[in-house]
Amino acid sequence: MTRTPPARTIAASGREGLPLSIGGAEGAAEPTLAARLAALFARWDRADAPGLAVGIRHRGAVIYRAAFGMASLESPRALTPASRIRIGSTSKHMTALLALLLAEEGAFSLDVPIRRYLPELEGVEGEATIRQLLQHRAGGRCYFDLSVIAHLDADNPPGRALALAARQQGRNFAAGSAMIYCNSGYHLAAVAIERAAGASFEDELARRLFAPLGMHDTASVPSDHLILPGVATLHVPDPAGGGWRRGIFPNSDVRGEGAVISTIDDMLVWTAHLLSRDRFGSPDTWAQLFERARYADGHEGRYALGLTHGEHRGRALFHHAGGVIGGLSQMLVFPEEALEIVILANGAPEADPVALALAAADVVLGEGEVGGEAPAPQPEFPAALEGLWQSETTGMIYSIAMTEAGPRLGVAGGPPVVPLLPEGTCWRSEAPTLSPLMIDPAGLAAHGTIAIRFGGKTALYRQRLPDARPSALPARVLAACDAEAEARFERRDEGDLLHISDAIGRNTMALDWLGERTALATSTRPGLPFTAAILIDAEGDGFHLNTARTRWLRFI
Repeated sequence: MTRTPPARTIAASGREGLPLSIGGAEGAAEPTLAARLAALFARWDRADAPGLAVGIRHRGAVIYRAAFGMASLESPRALTPASRIRIGSTSKHMTALLALLLAEEGAFSLDVPIRRYLPELEGVEGEATIRQLLQHRAGGRCYFDLSVIAHLDADNPPGRALALAARQQGRNFAAGSAMIYCNSGYHLAAVAIERAAGASFEDELARRLFAPLGMHDTASVPSDHLILPGVATLHVPDPAGGGWRRGIFPNSDVRGEGAVISTIDDMLVWTAHLLSRDRFGSPDTWAQLFERARYADGHEGRYALGLTHGEHRGRALFHHAGGVIGGLSQMLVFPEEALEIVILANGAPEADPVALALAAADVVLGEGEVGGEAPAPQPEFPAALEGLWQSETTGMIYSIAMTEAGPRLGVAGGPPVVPLLPEGTCWRSEAPTLSPLMIDPAGLAAHGTIAIRFGGKTALYRQRLPDARPSALPARVLAACDAEAEARFERRDEGDLLHISDAIGRNTMALDWLGERTALATSTRPGLPFTAAILIDAEGDGFHLNTARTRWLRFI
Protein backbone atom coordinates (compact mmCIF):
# COMPACT_ATOMS: atom_id res chain seq x y z
CA MET A 1 0.00 0.00 0.00
CA THR A 2 1.17 3.51 -0.75
CA ARG A 3 2.09 5.31 2.43
CA THR A 4 0.77 8.78 3.12
CA PRO A 5 3.13 11.56 4.12
CA PRO A 6 3.02 12.90 7.68
CA ALA A 7 0.00 14.93 8.68
CA ARG A 8 -0.86 17.62 6.15
CA THR A 9 -0.37 20.70 8.25
CA ILE A 10 -0.36 24.46 8.26
CA ALA A 11 0.98 25.86 11.51
CA ALA A 12 1.01 29.49 12.53
CA SER A 13 3.61 30.21 9.84
CA GLY A 14 1.00 29.42 7.18
CA ARG A 15 3.33 27.08 5.25
CA GLU A 16 1.65 23.87 4.14
CA GLY A 17 3.21 20.44 4.09
CA LEU A 18 5.94 21.00 6.67
CA PRO A 19 6.22 18.19 9.25
CA LEU A 20 5.91 19.27 12.85
CA SER A 21 8.80 18.67 15.23
CA ILE A 22 7.57 17.19 18.48
CA GLY A 23 10.92 17.64 20.16
CA GLY A 24 12.20 15.27 22.80
CA ALA A 25 15.94 15.48 22.15
CA GLU A 26 18.17 16.18 25.13
CA GLY A 27 18.33 19.89 25.74
CA ALA A 28 15.57 20.61 23.23
CA ALA A 29 13.21 23.51 23.80
CA GLU A 30 9.66 22.97 24.98
CA PRO A 31 7.40 21.68 22.19
CA THR A 32 5.68 24.42 20.24
CA LEU A 33 1.94 24.91 20.45
CA ALA A 34 1.55 23.31 17.02
CA ALA A 35 3.65 20.34 18.12
CA ARG A 36 1.55 19.80 21.23
CA LEU A 37 -1.63 19.92 19.15
CA ALA A 38 -0.12 17.51 16.62
CA ALA A 39 0.67 15.08 19.43
CA LEU A 40 -3.00 15.15 20.44
CA PHE A 41 -4.04 13.84 17.01
CA ALA A 42 -0.96 11.79 16.10
CA ARG A 43 -2.62 8.39 16.62
CA TRP A 44 -4.75 9.00 13.51
CA ASP A 45 -1.79 9.87 11.28
CA ARG A 46 -1.81 6.57 9.41
CA ALA A 47 -2.30 5.22 5.90
CA ASP A 48 -4.57 2.26 6.69
CA ALA A 49 -7.58 3.98 8.25
CA PRO A 50 -9.88 6.96 7.75
CA GLY A 51 -9.04 10.04 9.73
CA LEU A 52 -9.94 13.58 10.69
CA ALA A 53 -9.21 17.20 9.84
CA VAL A 54 -8.65 19.93 12.43
CA GLY A 55 -8.74 23.71 12.28
CA ILE A 56 -8.17 26.20 15.12
CA ARG A 57 -8.39 29.99 15.07
CA HIS A 58 -7.42 32.05 18.12
CA ARG A 59 -8.00 35.78 18.39
CA GLY A 60 -8.43 36.14 14.64
CA ALA A 61 -5.42 34.07 13.51
CA VAL A 62 -5.47 30.49 12.24
CA ILE A 63 -2.96 28.82 14.56
CA TYR A 64 -3.46 25.21 13.50
CA ARG A 65 -4.73 23.52 10.34
CA ALA A 66 -4.02 19.83 9.77
CA ALA A 67 -5.37 16.52 8.52
CA PHE A 68 -4.62 12.96 9.55
CA GLY A 69 -5.42 9.60 7.95
CA MET A 70 -7.15 8.81 4.68
CA ALA A 71 -9.92 10.52 2.75
CA SER A 72 -10.48 7.28 0.86
CA LEU A 73 -9.10 3.82 1.54
CA GLU A 74 -10.37 2.74 -1.86
CA SER A 75 -8.32 5.19 -3.96
CA PRO A 76 -6.15 5.48 -1.73
CA ARG A 77 -6.23 9.23 -1.10
CA ALA A 78 -4.97 11.13 1.93
CA LEU A 79 -7.20 13.46 3.90
CA THR A 80 -6.22 17.15 3.73
CA PRO A 81 -7.53 20.32 5.39
CA ALA A 82 -9.24 21.06 2.06
CA SER A 83 -11.17 17.76 2.00
CA ARG A 84 -14.94 18.20 1.92
CA ILE A 85 -16.60 16.23 4.75
CA ARG A 86 -20.17 15.92 6.00
CA ILE A 87 -20.75 17.96 9.15
CA GLY A 88 -24.06 16.28 10.07
CA SER A 89 -26.13 18.04 12.72
CA THR A 90 -23.59 20.84 12.99
CA SER A 91 -25.66 22.06 10.00
CA LYS A 92 -28.70 22.71 12.15
CA HIS A 93 -27.93 26.28 13.21
CA MET A 94 -27.39 27.16 9.54
CA THR A 95 -30.99 26.08 8.87
CA ALA A 96 -32.18 28.19 11.79
CA LEU A 97 -30.21 31.22 10.64
CA LEU A 98 -31.66 30.93 7.13
CA ALA A 99 -35.17 30.88 8.63
CA LEU A 100 -34.37 34.02 10.65
CA LEU A 101 -32.99 35.83 7.60
CA LEU A 102 -36.19 35.13 5.68
CA ALA A 103 -38.18 36.34 8.69
CA GLU A 104 -36.22 39.63 8.58
CA GLU A 105 -37.67 40.21 5.11
CA GLY A 106 -41.21 39.34 6.20
CA ALA A 107 -41.21 36.26 3.97
CA PHE A 108 -41.34 33.77 6.85
CA SER A 109 -42.42 33.49 10.47
CA LEU A 110 -41.00 31.29 13.19
CA ASP A 111 -44.00 31.78 15.44
CA VAL A 112 -46.83 30.31 13.36
CA PRO A 113 -47.81 26.64 13.19
CA ILE A 114 -45.83 24.65 10.62
CA ARG A 115 -49.19 23.81 9.03
CA ARG A 116 -49.27 27.31 7.48
CA TYR A 117 -46.46 26.26 5.15
CA LEU A 118 -47.14 22.50 5.08
CA PRO A 119 -50.96 22.15 4.97
CA GLU A 120 -50.64 18.40 4.47
CA LEU A 121 -49.74 18.15 8.18
CA GLU A 122 -53.37 17.89 9.21
CA GLY A 123 -52.73 15.98 12.44
CA VAL A 124 -50.81 16.78 15.60
CA GLU A 125 -47.53 17.32 13.71
CA GLY A 126 -48.98 20.50 12.21
CA GLU A 127 -49.65 22.24 15.54
CA ALA A 128 -46.09 23.17 16.56
CA THR A 129 -44.50 26.46 15.53
CA ILE A 130 -41.32 26.68 13.47
CA ARG A 131 -39.48 27.99 16.54
CA GLN A 132 -40.59 24.98 18.58
CA LEU A 133 -39.37 22.68 15.79
CA LEU A 134 -35.96 24.38 15.84
CA GLN A 135 -35.79 24.14 19.65
CA HIS A 136 -36.69 20.41 19.61
CA ARG A 137 -39.82 21.32 21.57
CA ALA A 138 -42.45 20.49 18.92
CA GLY A 139 -43.26 17.06 20.38
CA GLY A 140 -43.32 15.23 17.05
CA ARG A 141 -41.55 11.96 16.44
CA CYS A 142 -38.28 11.76 14.53
CA TYR A 143 -38.64 10.24 11.05
CA PHE A 144 -35.17 8.70 11.30
CA ASP A 145 -35.93 7.02 14.62
CA LEU A 146 -39.24 5.68 13.27
CA SER A 147 -37.40 4.34 10.23
CA VAL A 148 -34.69 2.62 12.27
CA ILE A 149 -37.35 1.05 14.51
CA ALA A 150 -38.97 -0.56 11.48
CA HIS A 151 -36.11 -1.33 9.09
CA LEU A 152 -32.76 -0.29 10.64
CA ASP A 153 -30.51 1.26 7.96
CA ALA A 154 -32.41 0.27 4.81
CA ASP A 155 -32.75 3.25 2.44
CA ASN A 156 -35.79 5.49 2.81
CA PRO A 157 -37.39 6.63 -0.46
CA PRO A 158 -37.50 10.38 -1.18
CA GLY A 159 -40.30 12.16 0.63
CA ARG A 160 -40.64 9.62 3.43
CA ALA A 161 -39.81 12.09 6.21
CA LEU A 162 -42.69 14.36 5.23
CA ALA A 163 -45.00 11.41 4.59
CA LEU A 164 -44.35 9.98 8.07
CA ALA A 165 -44.99 13.38 9.65
CA ALA A 166 -48.31 13.68 7.82
CA ARG A 167 -49.57 10.31 9.10
CA GLN A 168 -48.77 10.86 12.81
CA GLN A 169 -51.70 10.41 15.18
CA GLY A 170 -49.63 10.37 18.36
CA ARG A 171 -46.62 12.35 19.52
CA ASN A 172 -43.90 12.35 22.13
CA PHE A 173 -45.47 15.26 24.04
CA ALA A 174 -47.70 18.29 23.49
CA ALA A 175 -45.98 21.09 21.59
CA GLY A 176 -43.96 23.35 23.90
CA SER A 177 -44.31 21.17 26.99
CA ALA A 178 -40.92 19.40 26.91
CA MET A 179 -37.86 18.75 24.73
CA ILE A 180 -36.57 15.72 22.84
CA TYR A 181 -33.91 16.07 20.15
CA CYS A 182 -35.67 15.50 16.82
CA ASN A 183 -34.28 15.54 13.29
CA SER A 184 -37.76 15.77 11.79
CA GLY A 185 -38.19 19.30 13.12
CA TYR A 186 -35.30 20.59 11.05
CA HIS A 187 -36.35 18.58 8.00
CA LEU A 188 -39.86 20.04 8.13
CA ALA A 189 -38.49 23.54 8.72
CA ALA A 190 -36.32 23.21 5.60
CA VAL A 191 -39.31 22.18 3.48
CA ALA A 192 -41.28 25.13 4.88
CA ILE A 193 -38.40 27.50 4.09
CA GLU A 194 -38.32 26.18 0.54
CA ARG A 195 -42.01 26.81 0.00
CA ALA A 196 -41.91 30.28 1.55
CA ALA A 197 -38.83 31.33 -0.43
CA GLY A 198 -40.01 29.90 -3.74
CA ALA A 199 -36.56 28.40 -4.31
CA SER A 200 -34.81 25.23 -3.24
CA PHE A 201 -33.54 25.02 0.32
CA GLU A 202 -30.07 24.15 -0.96
CA ASP A 203 -29.94 27.19 -3.26
CA GLU A 204 -31.15 29.52 -0.51
CA LEU A 205 -28.41 28.32 1.85
CA ALA A 206 -25.81 28.87 -0.86
CA ARG A 207 -27.12 32.31 -1.90
CA ARG A 208 -27.80 33.80 1.53
CA LEU A 209 -25.16 32.15 3.76
CA PHE A 210 -22.28 30.50 1.94
CA ALA A 211 -21.69 32.76 -1.08
CA PRO A 212 -21.52 36.04 0.91
CA LEU A 213 -18.75 34.52 3.05
CA GLY A 214 -16.86 32.99 0.12
CA MET A 215 -17.52 29.43 1.37
CA HIS A 216 -17.25 27.93 -2.12
CA ASP A 217 -16.51 24.38 -0.94
CA THR A 218 -19.60 24.27 1.27
CA ALA A 219 -22.99 23.02 0.08
CA SER A 220 -26.13 21.28 1.27
CA VAL A 221 -26.08 17.83 -0.34
CA PRO A 222 -29.19 15.71 0.29
CA SER A 223 -27.77 12.26 -0.49
CA ASP A 224 -24.57 10.33 0.21
CA HIS A 225 -25.16 8.52 -3.09
CA LEU A 226 -24.15 11.65 -5.01
CA ILE A 227 -20.54 11.81 -6.22
CA LEU A 228 -19.02 15.29 -5.86
CA PRO A 229 -15.48 16.65 -6.30
CA GLY A 230 -13.24 16.63 -3.26
CA VAL A 231 -15.64 14.84 -0.91
CA ALA A 232 -14.04 12.41 1.54
CA THR A 233 -15.53 8.93 1.73
CA LEU A 234 -17.35 8.12 4.97
CA HIS A 235 -16.18 4.87 6.57
CA VAL A 236 -17.75 2.44 9.04
CA PRO A 237 -16.08 -0.71 10.42
CA ASP A 238 -17.19 -3.94 8.75
CA PRO A 239 -18.32 -6.19 11.63
CA ALA A 240 -18.00 -9.30 9.48
CA GLY A 241 -14.71 -8.87 7.67
CA GLY A 242 -12.73 -6.63 9.98
CA GLY A 243 -12.21 -4.06 7.24
CA TRP A 244 -14.32 -1.06 6.24
CA ARG A 245 -17.62 -0.32 4.55
CA ARG A 246 -18.80 2.84 2.86
CA GLY A 247 -20.89 4.99 5.20
CA ILE A 248 -24.17 6.05 3.57
CA PHE A 249 -26.97 7.79 5.42
CA PRO A 250 -30.15 5.82 4.62
CA ASN A 251 -32.14 8.80 3.40
CA SER A 252 -31.79 10.33 -0.04
CA ASP A 253 -33.34 13.70 0.81
CA VAL A 254 -31.60 14.91 3.95
CA ARG A 255 -32.33 18.62 4.30
CA GLY A 256 -32.03 21.04 7.23
CA GLU A 257 -31.31 18.29 9.76
CA GLY A 258 -27.75 17.62 8.59
CA ALA A 259 -26.99 17.82 4.86
CA VAL A 260 -24.08 20.26 4.74
CA ILE A 261 -20.63 19.26 3.51
CA SER A 262 -17.73 21.61 4.18
CA THR A 263 -13.99 21.94 4.73
CA ILE A 264 -11.87 23.07 7.63
CA ASP A 265 -11.08 26.31 5.81
CA ASP A 266 -14.72 27.13 5.10
CA MET A 267 -15.84 26.20 8.60
CA LEU A 268 -13.26 28.54 10.14
CA VAL A 269 -14.64 31.31 7.95
CA TRP A 270 -18.08 30.39 9.29
CA THR A 271 -17.07 30.33 12.96
CA ALA A 272 -15.34 33.69 12.55
CA HIS A 273 -18.62 35.14 11.30
CA LEU A 274 -20.49 33.63 14.25
CA LEU A 275 -18.37 36.02 16.32
CA SER A 276 -18.24 39.06 14.02
CA ARG A 277 -21.81 38.84 12.63
CA ASP A 278 -21.00 41.62 10.19
CA ARG A 279 -21.94 40.26 6.76
CA PHE A 280 -25.65 39.48 7.17
CA GLY A 281 -28.32 39.31 9.84
CA SER A 282 -29.71 42.03 12.10
CA PRO A 283 -28.76 42.20 15.79
CA ASP A 284 -32.21 40.80 16.61
CA THR A 285 -31.68 37.87 14.23
CA TRP A 286 -28.41 36.95 15.91
CA ALA A 287 -29.93 37.38 19.37
CA GLN A 288 -32.71 34.96 18.46
CA LEU A 289 -30.24 32.40 17.10
CA PHE A 290 -28.42 32.29 20.44
CA GLU A 291 -31.46 32.65 22.74
CA ARG A 292 -31.94 29.68 25.07
CA ALA A 293 -35.32 28.04 25.38
CA ARG A 294 -37.12 28.16 28.71
CA TYR A 295 -39.00 24.98 29.57
CA ALA A 296 -42.48 24.59 30.96
CA ASP A 297 -41.11 23.91 34.47
CA GLY A 298 -39.23 27.23 34.44
CA HIS A 299 -35.75 25.88 33.85
CA GLU A 300 -33.66 27.54 31.18
CA GLY A 301 -32.24 25.06 28.70
CA ARG A 302 -28.82 25.01 27.08
CA TYR A 303 -30.17 24.61 23.55
CA ALA A 304 -30.84 27.68 21.41
CA LEU A 305 -31.65 27.41 17.68
CA GLY A 306 -29.30 24.71 16.44
CA LEU A 307 -26.59 25.70 18.94
CA THR A 308 -25.87 24.49 22.47
CA HIS A 309 -24.53 26.73 25.24
CA GLY A 310 -22.13 25.32 27.80
CA GLU A 311 -18.96 25.94 29.74
CA HIS A 312 -15.57 24.32 30.17
CA ARG A 313 -13.19 25.09 33.02
CA GLY A 314 -15.27 28.14 33.90
CA ARG A 315 -15.32 29.54 30.36
CA ALA A 316 -18.52 30.09 28.38
CA LEU A 317 -18.80 28.32 25.03
CA PHE A 318 -21.27 27.37 22.35
CA HIS A 319 -21.08 24.35 20.09
CA HIS A 320 -22.90 21.72 18.08
CA ALA A 321 -21.70 18.25 17.21
CA GLY A 322 -22.74 16.17 14.23
CA GLY A 323 -22.97 12.49 13.48
CA VAL A 324 -23.66 10.65 10.22
CA ILE A 325 -23.11 7.07 9.10
CA GLY A 326 -19.33 6.94 9.04
CA GLY A 327 -18.58 10.47 10.19
CA LEU A 328 -18.49 12.77 13.22
CA SER A 329 -17.94 16.49 13.67
CA GLN A 330 -17.68 19.19 16.30
CA MET A 331 -17.79 22.97 16.05
CA LEU A 332 -16.73 24.62 19.31
CA VAL A 333 -16.41 28.36 20.03
CA PHE A 334 -15.24 30.15 23.18
CA PRO A 335 -16.54 33.68 22.45
CA GLU A 336 -14.70 35.57 25.20
CA GLU A 337 -11.38 33.98 24.24
CA ALA A 338 -12.17 34.23 20.48
CA LEU A 339 -11.18 30.58 20.19
CA GLU A 340 -12.76 28.57 17.37
CA ILE A 341 -12.17 24.82 16.93
CA VAL A 342 -13.54 22.61 14.14
CA ILE A 343 -12.94 18.87 13.84
CA LEU A 344 -14.35 16.85 10.94
CA ALA A 345 -13.91 13.05 10.92
CA ASN A 346 -14.74 10.54 8.20
CA GLY A 347 -14.59 7.42 10.37
CA ALA A 348 -11.36 7.86 12.33
CA PRO A 349 -11.22 4.83 14.67
CA GLU A 350 -12.29 5.62 18.24
CA ALA A 351 -12.14 9.37 17.59
CA ASP A 352 -14.49 11.57 19.63
CA PRO A 353 -14.44 15.07 18.12
CA VAL A 354 -16.35 16.50 21.11
CA ALA A 355 -13.72 15.36 23.61
CA LEU A 356 -10.86 16.15 21.23
CA ALA A 357 -12.07 19.72 20.72
CA LEU A 358 -12.09 20.32 24.48
CA ALA A 359 -8.64 18.76 24.79
CA ALA A 360 -7.38 21.05 22.03
CA ALA A 361 -8.89 24.03 23.85
CA ASP A 362 -6.98 23.02 26.97
CA VAL A 363 -3.74 23.00 24.97
CA VAL A 364 -4.38 26.44 23.46
CA LEU A 365 -5.71 28.13 26.60
CA GLY A 366 -3.47 26.41 29.11
CA GLU A 367 -4.57 23.11 30.60
CA GLY A 368 -6.27 23.41 33.95
CA GLU A 369 -6.72 27.18 33.93
CA VAL A 370 -9.96 28.16 35.66
CA GLY A 371 -9.49 31.85 36.28
CA GLY A 372 -7.16 31.18 39.20
CA GLU A 373 -9.73 29.18 41.16
CA ALA A 374 -9.14 25.57 42.16
CA PRO A 375 -11.72 23.13 40.81
CA ALA A 376 -14.41 22.10 43.28
CA PRO A 377 -13.94 18.63 44.82
CA GLN A 378 -15.98 15.93 43.11
CA PRO A 379 -18.67 14.32 45.29
CA GLU A 380 -18.68 10.57 45.72
CA PHE A 381 -21.04 8.82 43.34
CA PRO A 382 -23.79 7.01 45.32
CA ALA A 383 -23.47 3.26 44.73
CA ALA A 384 -27.22 2.91 45.29
CA LEU A 385 -27.83 4.77 42.02
CA GLU A 386 -26.41 1.92 39.96
CA GLY A 387 -28.94 -0.30 38.20
CA LEU A 388 -32.01 -0.09 35.96
CA TRP A 389 -34.62 2.59 36.67
CA GLN A 390 -38.13 2.77 35.22
CA SER A 391 -40.96 5.32 35.41
CA GLU A 392 -44.58 4.29 34.98
CA THR A 393 -45.33 7.89 34.00
CA THR A 394 -42.84 8.27 31.16
CA GLY A 395 -42.41 4.61 30.24
CA MET A 396 -38.66 5.19 30.03
CA ILE A 397 -35.96 2.93 31.39
CA TYR A 398 -32.47 4.23 32.21
CA SER A 399 -29.41 2.29 33.30
CA ILE A 400 -26.84 3.90 35.60
CA ALA A 401 -23.39 2.39 36.16
CA MET A 402 -20.04 3.35 37.58
CA THR A 403 -17.46 2.53 34.91
CA GLU A 404 -13.68 2.92 34.75
CA ALA A 405 -14.30 6.24 33.00
CA GLY A 406 -16.72 7.43 35.71
CA PRO A 407 -20.51 7.36 36.20
CA ARG A 408 -22.39 6.70 32.98
CA LEU A 409 -26.00 6.66 31.79
CA GLY A 410 -27.70 4.28 29.35
CA VAL A 411 -31.02 5.08 27.66
CA ALA A 412 -33.82 2.62 26.83
CA GLY A 413 -31.62 -0.47 27.04
CA GLY A 414 -28.54 1.12 25.51
CA PRO A 415 -25.11 0.66 27.11
CA PRO A 416 -24.16 3.15 29.83
CA VAL A 417 -21.91 5.51 27.83
CA VAL A 418 -23.32 9.00 28.50
CA PRO A 419 -21.17 10.81 31.10
CA LEU A 420 -22.86 11.94 34.32
CA LEU A 421 -21.41 15.03 36.01
CA PRO A 422 -22.15 16.34 39.51
CA GLU A 423 -24.24 19.46 39.92
CA GLY A 424 -24.90 20.24 43.57
CA THR A 425 -26.47 17.11 45.05
CA CYS A 426 -27.67 15.97 41.61
CA TRP A 427 -26.09 14.39 38.54
CA ARG A 428 -26.60 15.70 35.01
CA SER A 429 -26.01 14.09 31.65
CA GLU A 430 -23.43 15.35 29.20
CA ALA A 431 -24.34 14.27 25.65
CA PRO A 432 -24.40 16.50 22.57
CA THR A 433 -27.78 15.30 21.29
CA LEU A 434 -29.49 14.14 24.48
CA SER A 435 -32.04 16.53 25.91
CA PRO A 436 -31.15 18.03 29.31
CA LEU A 437 -31.34 15.31 31.96
CA MET A 438 -30.86 15.72 35.71
CA ILE A 439 -30.91 12.92 38.30
CA ASP A 440 -31.92 13.84 41.86
CA PRO A 441 -31.29 11.03 44.38
CA ALA A 442 -32.94 12.86 47.31
CA GLY A 443 -35.75 10.31 47.68
CA LEU A 444 -33.52 7.27 47.45
CA ALA A 445 -33.07 6.52 51.13
CA ALA A 446 -36.64 7.18 52.28
CA HIS A 447 -38.69 6.00 49.31
CA GLY A 448 -36.38 4.00 47.05
CA THR A 449 -37.02 6.46 44.21
CA ILE A 450 -35.02 8.94 42.22
CA ALA A 451 -36.36 11.96 40.33
CA ILE A 452 -35.23 12.48 36.74
CA ARG A 453 -35.87 15.78 35.01
CA PHE A 454 -35.71 15.37 31.25
CA GLY A 455 -36.38 18.13 28.75
CA GLY A 456 -38.39 20.18 31.23
CA LYS A 457 -40.43 17.38 32.83
CA THR A 458 -39.75 15.54 36.10
CA ALA A 459 -40.86 12.00 36.96
CA LEU A 460 -40.13 9.46 39.69
CA TYR A 461 -38.23 6.28 38.83
CA ARG A 462 -37.99 2.98 40.70
CA GLN A 463 -35.32 0.35 40.35
CA ARG A 464 -36.04 -2.71 38.21
CA LEU A 465 -34.38 -6.11 38.30
CA PRO A 466 -34.32 -8.79 35.60
CA ASP A 467 -37.30 -11.11 36.03
CA ALA A 468 -38.88 -14.18 34.48
CA ARG A 469 -40.35 -13.78 31.03
CA PRO A 470 -44.14 -13.71 30.68
CA SER A 471 -46.10 -16.92 30.39
CA ALA A 472 -47.65 -15.77 27.11
CA LEU A 473 -46.95 -13.19 24.42
CA PRO A 474 -49.32 -11.36 22.06
CA ALA A 475 -50.04 -13.91 19.34
CA ARG A 476 -51.34 -11.70 16.58
CA VAL A 477 -49.55 -9.38 14.16
CA LEU A 478 -49.65 -5.89 15.64
CA ALA A 479 -49.62 -2.62 13.70
CA ALA A 480 -48.27 0.87 14.43
CA CYS A 481 -49.98 3.36 12.14
CA ASP A 482 -47.58 6.16 13.05
CA ALA A 483 -44.56 4.11 11.91
CA GLU A 484 -46.40 2.39 9.06
CA ALA A 485 -45.03 -0.84 10.50
CA GLU A 486 -46.05 -4.25 11.81
CA ALA A 487 -44.72 -6.27 14.75
CA ARG A 488 -44.72 -9.94 15.71
CA PHE A 489 -43.42 -11.67 18.84
CA GLU A 490 -41.61 -15.00 18.58
CA ARG A 491 -41.34 -17.33 21.58
CA ARG A 492 -38.09 -19.35 21.60
CA ASP A 493 -36.39 -21.52 24.22
CA GLU A 494 -33.09 -19.69 23.68
CA GLY A 495 -34.73 -16.28 24.07
CA ASP A 496 -37.76 -14.40 22.77
CA LEU A 497 -37.63 -12.15 19.71
CA LEU A 498 -39.61 -9.17 18.46
CA HIS A 499 -39.79 -8.69 14.69
CA ILE A 500 -40.77 -5.23 13.42
CA SER A 501 -41.04 -4.59 9.69
CA ASP A 502 -42.42 -2.23 7.06
CA ALA A 503 -42.48 -2.12 3.26
CA ILE A 504 -38.77 -1.20 3.24
CA GLY A 505 -37.13 -3.72 5.56
CA ARG A 506 -37.03 -5.44 8.94
CA ASN A 507 -35.63 -5.11 12.45
CA THR A 508 -35.34 -8.22 14.64
CA MET A 509 -34.68 -7.63 18.33
CA ALA A 510 -33.80 -9.95 21.22
CA LEU A 511 -35.85 -9.43 24.38
CA ASP A 512 -34.49 -9.29 27.93
CA TRP A 513 -37.45 -9.43 30.28
CA LEU A 514 -37.74 -7.27 33.39
CA GLY A 515 -41.12 -8.75 34.31
CA GLU A 516 -44.42 -9.91 32.84
CA ARG A 517 -44.97 -6.71 30.86
CA THR A 518 -41.58 -5.04 30.46
CA ALA A 519 -38.57 -5.91 28.31
CA LEU A 520 -35.45 -4.32 26.90
CA ALA A 521 -35.08 -4.99 23.18
CA THR A 522 -31.73 -5.06 21.34
CA SER A 523 -31.29 -5.42 17.60
CA THR A 524 -29.70 -8.73 16.57
CA ARG A 525 -27.98 -7.09 13.60
CA PRO A 526 -24.18 -7.03 14.20
CA GLY A 527 -22.55 -3.63 14.04
CA LEU A 528 -25.76 -1.60 14.22
CA PRO A 529 -26.75 -1.01 17.85
CA PHE A 530 -30.40 -0.25 18.42
CA THR A 531 -32.28 -0.63 21.69
CA ALA A 532 -35.79 0.04 22.94
CA ALA A 533 -38.01 -0.39 25.97
CA ILE A 534 -41.06 -2.60 25.34
CA LEU A 535 -44.15 -2.17 27.56
CA ILE A 536 -46.90 -4.74 26.95
CA ASP A 537 -50.49 -3.62 27.60
CA ALA A 538 -52.23 -4.95 30.69
CA GLU A 539 -54.68 -6.81 28.43
CA GLY A 540 -51.77 -8.43 26.58
CA ASP A 541 -53.07 -7.47 23.14
CA GLY A 542 -50.60 -4.72 22.24
CA PHE A 543 -47.55 -2.83 23.40
CA HIS A 544 -45.81 0.54 23.49
CA LEU A 545 -42.24 1.10 22.35
CA ASN A 546 -39.91 3.79 23.75
CA THR A 547 -36.46 4.80 22.56
CA ALA A 548 -34.13 7.70 23.32
CA ARG A 549 -36.14 9.85 20.87
CA THR A 550 -39.53 8.13 20.62
CA ARG A 551 -42.20 7.90 23.32
CA TRP A 552 -45.29 5.71 23.52
CA LEU A 553 -45.25 4.38 19.94
CA ARG A 554 -48.28 2.10 20.04
CA PHE A 555 -48.63 -1.28 18.34
CA ILE A 556 -52.16 -2.76 18.46
